[in-house]
Amino acid sequence: MEQASVNEKRSVAAPGYSIYLLEQGITFSHTPPYLISGALTGPESWLIHLSIVSQQFDSYIRPILDS
Repeated sequence: MEQASVNEKRSVAAPGYSIYLLEQGITFSHTPPYLISGALTGPESWLIHLSIVSQQFDSYIRPILDS
């Protein structure tokens, strides 16, 4: 899967949670319902699945992205 630059993704990315990746300058692809950055498998891959209401998302994701 080919990844586009952050600027290219700004016009085609899913609204909502993608803004968090854009703010960090993280490149990603949008495969509904997922935002994917990097490889899906391998020793340095990881997946975050957050099962929280959208109103709590900001307080959980910012500390992760800021680290």
